Amino acid sequence: MKAGLRRSPTERSCDLIPLDLRVRARDSNKRFVALKKSIARQVNGSVLRRVCIYATGSYGRGEASPASDADLFMVDTADEAEGRLSNIEQILLRSQLITICRSLELPEFSGDAEFLAVHCLSDMIKMLGGRQDDAVNAFTARLLLLLESRCLYNERVYQETVEAFVEEYFRDYEGKEDAFLPAFLVNDIVRYWKTVCLNYEYSRGKRLPELRRDASLRREYKLKNLKLKFSRVMTCYSALATLTWLHRDGTVTPEDVTKMVLRSPIQRIAHLGSAGPALRKPAVRVLEEYSWFVETLTGDKASSIKWLSRESNVTKADRHAHRYREGFVDLLKAAGREGELLHYVLM
Repeated sequence: MKAGLRRSPTERSCDLIPLDLRVRARDSNKRFVALKKSIARQVNGSVLRRVCIYATGSYGRGEASPASDADLFMVDTADEAEGRLSNIEQILLRSQLITICRSLELPEFSGDAEFLAVHCLSDMIKMLGGRQDDAVNAFTARLLLLLESRCLYNERVYQETVEAFVEEYFRDYEGKEDAFLPAFLVNDIVRYWKTVCLNYEYSRGKRLPELRRDASLRREYKLKNLKLKFSRVMTCYSALATLTWLHRDGTVTPEDVTKMVLRSPIQRIAHLGSAGPALRKPAVRVLEEYSWFVETLTGDKASSIKWLSRESNVTKADRHAHRYREGFVDLLKAAGREGELLHYVLM
């Protein structure tokens, strides 16, 4: 068993996290707690006893600023016999969450609240890997649950939901407990990373004529590109690096993955850095570069776009992104040096 990865966070791993990130996490937690308390006070608990609500994005990663909107997902775990939320109950819940976020003066939900929907757990499990998985946003709801979520409402149901998905990824675990390779989970995480990259190119491609004319729009897409290179990489590859390291023991257990889910992406990197000298240097590099990004480009959107109006700043951001990527590559190599799982990350 590798010290620092299968136990509660230690002072040693926390010390690797730059001060700016720790301050941001503290401030983010205050906003998260305020949102959580408001939801607990205002939603109908008797109706939602089989429903969990969780935050992803900056609130899930512990990086929320005053300018951050809330990315929320809801999962109904009731079966038909228990009585799932009716359509009217779902509409009322969405309305309550919109009202709560407005009362806290949070930015409006992105996409006109297009993705603020209640997902049915049994349907999500049936769709896993199928053609409808991404079409109804179940793919995103599932992967962000596992990679960067924090529970806002109904901890027990949230934990049950996490365990239900982990069980699906470990469907072949029985009889292979001492030598299990979580290729299904790794492939799904890699698939998510590739999907968000393609979604960016699709969105950008639709607006190419505008981008050629509009310098302000080009800066907006440059900001989106940097968020992809920093935030999404942290979300996906903190998990992939953790899994490749865990597999050095020759196996990964469902309990390992459940514990990984309960750590933020930044905490995962800090845990890796405290697990051995070969991992410390690249982990510190990743955290330092990520700290630069969070402090420089995750506040007010207009200010970030204005900062990118100077070509020298764009060059600086690209240099930081390059060093960040190199740090992650070195971390993955160090984490997977003695195991087979890295091969599945690469191919």
